[in-house]
Amino acid sequence: MGFFDKKVIIVFDFQHPVENYLFSHPDLPKADGSFRFFEPGNHFSENVYVAKCTMSEVNEHLDIFKKYLTAYKDMLECEQPIGTDFSTYCDFDSYMKKLDPVSGYLSGKFGKEKAESLVNDFLFCYG
Repeated sequence: MGFFDKKVIIVFDFQHPVENYLFSHPDLPKADGSFRFFEPGNHFSENVYVAKCTMSEVNEHLDIFKKYLTAYKDMLECEQPIGTDFSTYCDFDSYMKKLDPVSGYLSGKFGKEKAESLVNDFLFCYG
């Protein structure tokens, strides 16, 4: 999330759509717990990676991003989703609508109506 040149928050994770499901991947670092919003087990895994940096420092996180992307790709190859029932995602999207700061950020950039549309119809459309 790039707020401005000197404030970027990077988050990599395997968010689970069901609350209180603690997921952990053995090949990735575990979260240090310093970010209250990203609680492992509360739709976030034990491997949630959160970093604050500037826009010019973003590329310094590419190696860890590649590790997360490779792990995700490997998991998808092992467990293919089946069916089209998306009801499981309602809980996650409802949770994110309440807590994610993106709504306020988007309101400041695009106005309240456009921000609500982006949040409800695009980002968290199941909640």
